[in-house]
Amino acid sequence: MRQHTDRGAHTQRTVAKRVGMGLAACAALVVAALGVTSTMVGAVSTDSSTVHNSRFAKSLRIDAGVYNLEATPETGDAFGPGAASGVVSFATQAAAEEPLSLGVGDQIDTVVALPAGVRPVDLPAPEAGDGFTRAWTSAEAEGRHTVRATTTITHDRPVSLPAASFAIESEIAAVVPEEALTIRSTTETSDGLTSLHPDDSAIMPMAWNVKTGVYGLDVTGTSPATMQVQASTHPESSGEDLYLRRGDAVATTFTLPSGVTPGQLPESTTDNGFETVWSSSSTGGVSTVTVAQTATAPRTTLEQQLHSIPVEVSSDAWLEGYTVAASIALPERFLSNQVRSEAQIPGRLLGQAPQRIAAGGGHSTALGADGETAFGWGANRFGQAGTGSSAAVESAVTPLDMRGATPFKQVSAGADHTLALGFDGHIYGWGSDEQGKTGIDKFSQHYKSPLPAVPYRGVTYTQVSAGAQHSLALDTDGRIWGWGSGAEGATGSRAEPNGYLAPSLLEQPKGLKFVSVEAGSQSTYAIDTEGRVWVMGTNRQGQLGLGQSVRKTNTLTQLPMPGDARIVQIAANSSSNAQQTLALTDTGEIIAWGLNEAGEAGLALDGSTSSIYWEPKKIQQPEGVRFVKLAAGEGRSMGLSTRGQVYSWGAQALGYEAPAQSSLPLLVPLPAIPGGYTDIAAGQIHSFALGANNELYGWGWQTDGRLGNAKQGLQATPILIELDAAAKTASTLAEEPTPGEEPVLDDGADAAGDISDTEGNEEPSADETSPGVETPDAPAAEATESSHKPLGRTPGVAGRESPSE
Repeated sequence: MRQHTDRGAHTQRTVAKRVGMGLAACAALVVAALGVTSTMVGAVSTDSSTVHNSRFAKSLRIDAGVYNLEATPETGDAFGPGAASGVVSFATQAAAEEPLSLGVGDQIDTVVALPAGVRPVDLPAPEAGDGFTRAWTSAEAEGRHTVRATTTITHDRPVSLPAASFAIESEIAAVVPEEALTIRSTTETSDGLTSLHPDDSAIMPMAWNVKTGVYGLDVTGTSPATMQVQASTHPESSGEDLYLRRGDAVATTFTLPSGVTPGQLPESTTDNGFETVWSSSSTGGVSTVTVAQTATAPRTTLEQQLHSIPVEVSSDAWLEGYTVAASIALPERFLSNQVRSEAQIPGRLLGQAPQRIAAGGGHSTALGADGETAFGWGANRFGQAGTGSSAAVESAVTPLDMRGATPFKQVSAGADHTLALGFDGHIYGWGSDEQGKTGIDKFSQHYKSPLPAVPYRGVTYTQVSAGAQHSLALDTDGRIWGWGSGAEGATGSRAEPNGYLAPSLLEQPKGLKFVSVEAGSQSTYAIDTEGRVWVMGTNRQGQLGLGQSVRKTNTLTQLPMPGDARIVQIAANSSSNAQQTLALTDTGEIIAWGLNEAGEAGLALDGSTSSIYWEPKKIQQPEGVRFVKLAAGEGRSMGLSTRGQVYSWGAQALGYEAPAQSSLPLLVPLPAIPGGYTDIAAGQIHSFALGANNELYGWGWQTDGRLGNAKQGLQATPILIELDAAAKTASTLAEEPTPGEEPVLDDGADAAGDISDTEGNEEPSADETSPGVETPDAPAAEATESSHKPLGRTPGVAGRESPSE
């Protein structure tokens, strides 16, 4: 009965074919009658036949073909990176279709063309199914593989053809475009059969390791309010070929910690084949900024993209340090070799607070917390204590005689003279005026009370520094002024050897602005806006750091720092002729050079030491300790840490009883106070630390009232120095002024100094100046006196014109 039924079905299919052929013949006659030529009609199809030109061919349209072509990796979602394996699968019949009615011997060949870099492995064994057989073969030509699955009908009855698959291996190292990943399949059938779905294609899901990622993540800038976070997407400007497709997105996300706030983000743009969109969000104080670039058209190469965002850093984050991170998101077929990066930004210093305490050769000065009072004590032979007293020693902390001055914001002490910067931006000096180092220029060899230095009209200052024999100041335009001794080139080539009797603009490299100056013993130091150090003067003890072959220089010369460190402060001993020099980096590390006979320049990082460091060396410091301020005295040095603790090293006046000498910074046993200590000072043989509560502690040799008392001998550990009592005395004096009284100079001249004699000298000619440096123009015609005059007592002048740049 089954066999009969099968034969009946076959008879029905044969009849259908014959009817189809008859219909095709009729169609051909109609075509001929209408005059349609064979060249106009290549083929006419019916449900079961086709007319090719004037020849009829049997053609049964069947649902057999290639469906759902797909490449599936063995593991994961993609082939690669590198070698990978998987399968290619396809169906030869639509899933919802009825079984096929084919004849014995009919063949359906499915041919699969694989991309370059993909090859078949372990083809399936020949298969005998219900009414069919399937055999597999492969071929290779010019590095491209094809796989053929031949299905042959073995029974003259309806048949359902199952899906098929074969194993592949792939290794496509370089990124290729989408077209090069396309698997293509076609169907070939026996004569008389036509597939309704003869071809299909699929893109192999691939994954590649690529360089595109996050590189060069950093935070740059010099001011907390104007910092920039930046990163690039590739280590090379040329980038790499990624064959981006339309709609592919590359997104870089910056993660900013609490205390680092993004500023105004760039505008979104559409250009160069990208739509670029910036966005930001914040959660719990942590900010994220994302720049997403979406391809608006296919793009072969993704060049290096540079991204930068403005940020503002809080003072706490600036001081303590912080970490920024960035990550990149790529289209899923790419795996970045550097998908994420972090940058740990070390704590940096905000800059030096004005110096409130100063220690010189044998005298000291301190400013009161109220901003109105100032005090002096110690050696006073030249009036350097500034109290107005003629006594050789001021053994008690005594208010300064301020009748010739405005309140001070900063003080600095040299070997035997003192300078102060007023809140009005003017310079004041007192003490020994040997070689004109006070800048007052009024017939006297020394001054017992603060008096204004000779001013220039229109010039105000931001810092003063008293050296052993010369003085320096920095103006609001970042220019360096100097006066006093010209020996050894400390005040420049034009002042050598005579020096200047009043503040005078020094030669300096063109185009530079400076942020800090320091006067040592016949040596000058300056820090520019980039944190670079410039030096001039004597180098007899290595204090310039320029190497043993350099004895001196009279032009500002850049001094390279180890590791190109950025410097925020220079400290040089100015209390005597023995000098070491310290530099503080913006990360709180110490670099030292110069005299090191007692370990005052410290111990080098490599453990080496020498009696003189002729070049700058980073020195060892306590683990985890960063410094915010340094001080240099004779034979010892001091450091103030970020935690408000005080350290010292070297010999004598160290603040601790043992050891008597140390090359490593050791903690000074000061009383614990809220807020710690805020300022330090090192004199010739005495030292000070000022607390946040305005308590002043001192230690060292007490000779000549150095510690504000009449005692003698060494005070090894810190003792309290009574500023409060002195402040009350100052308040009493302020309430009972002497009407019309002015401070008196030793030779009887009054403080006004309005003497009519205006004798001066001409400016040097252009050929006398150093090449490549900026020199001040001559003062304006109406100025009454040149600033560049030789030593010798010439009358003072109330004011001068500012020299032009």
